[in-house]
Amino acid sequence: MSSHQSTGAVAPTAVSRKNKVLWFMVAVVFVGGVVLWNNAQMGAAGGPPGMGGPEPGGEKPAGENPQGNGGAATQPDPARGANSARKKTQNRASIGVVVVTPGKYQASLNGYGSASARYELTLRARVSGVVEQLSNSFEAGALLNKGALLAALENSSYQNAVAAAKKNLADAEVTLLEARREAENAEAEWKVSGLDGQPASPLLLYQPQLKAAKVGLEDARSSLVSARKDMQWTRIRAPFNALVVERLVTPGTFLNTGDEVATLYSTDRMEVTLALSEREWAMLPDLAELTSGNWPVTLTSVESGDVWQGYVTRVQRHADDETRQRSLVVAVDKPLDQTPVFYPGTFVQASLPGRAVDNLWKLPASALSQRGEIWYISADQTLSRFGADVLFSDAEWIYVQVPAALAGTRQVVAHPLSSYTEGVRVIPEPVGQEKEVASHD
Repeated sequence: MSSHQSTGAVAPTAVSRKNKVLWFMVAVVFVGGVVLWNNAQMGAAGGPPGMGGPEPGGEKPAGENPQGNGGAATQPDPARGANSARKKTQNRASIGVVVVTPGKYQASLNGYGSASARYELTLRARVSGVVEQLSNSFEAGALLNKGALLAALENSSYQNAVAAAKKNLADAEVTLLEARREAENAEAEWKVSGLDGQPASPLLLYQPQLKAAKVGLEDARSSLVSARKDMQWTRIRAPFNALVVERLVTPGTFLNTGDEVATLYSTDRMEVTLALSEREWAMLPDLAELTSGNWPVTLTSVESGDVWQGYVTRVQRHADDETRQRSLVVAVDKPLDQTPVFYPGTFVQASLPGRAVDNLWKLPASALSQRGEIWYISADQTLSRFGADVLFSDAEWIYVQVPAALAGTRQVVAHPLSSYTEGVRVIPEPVGQEKEVASHD
């Protein structure tokens, strides 16, 4: 029974050996499959250099026969080259640019200021007295002609002063006549006396008395003139064509000499003072031409948009202590006769032309970045920038001094972003009018 069991059973060592062989074959098959799959992928990609695949760039040398049987040479594949260039281009962003060339442009200067009357006067009483009468036109907002009566003071005391001055003048004239007669008589008596030389005292000939009488007459005349002026000043009149800004008296008001009567603005001219930097002054013509009365200035109301035409009337020849700037003064004649009326206190923007400046770029205002830089496309199609030197501007354009290194025609970024980085390759795309021109070429 024991011999039967030994011949019918499989030994454990034989089973273990078979399992190892089976697992080894499975591993070989798996590794072989991986190698075949990897070779297939490398073949599809062209294969690395030195392994029978094409050289980098995807093209084989002309005349090479991959089969080695003298057949025709393989030609480069145009589709593969185009696809490669397209992939490279797709990695570059398109940026809108304007094409600019340095040119010569007339400078345009802008500034802001408030309109003020040529003369602003606080009218004061020259003599004291009670306001006896006011003119019907003496009201705030009224327009007065030069010499128009504003107010009248009670003047009886001044009339008395004029009468007294007239009497003193008459007395002085009599005194002078008497002194002349006495001097003539004394001189005649001295000659008749037969005495030689001159008398011991000039009083004998009445010369000092005559001189005193003449001085007394001059003083009396001056007193009469002064009394008449005081009498005249009891009638308060407009010293120039004026706008009444404020009236400060009423009938019955007692005025001392120097008290305020009214605030008046002249109406012949309105002026606007514009402070300019030294760079702006350098863009203006010489002073003789500037102040000739023919240099035009356009004034635009900041609030309403109304427009007036003025001219440069004078310049200030000193720098302000705070701003360190000098100013020019713009004038508008007969401002209250303008349409619309140019009122005092109107806040305006002033625009005036300057001289022509060469070597400038005329760019849209959007080309200036928030950091005050201009971005442009370099010769290698990469982004570059420089700090802008904006000489002047208008509503739509800025005029930038061209750096010496950027002479000639250039492509400037129309709308730079804060995220731009120098050296990045881009695709410039003309915008606006430049794009239309490019589309026709």
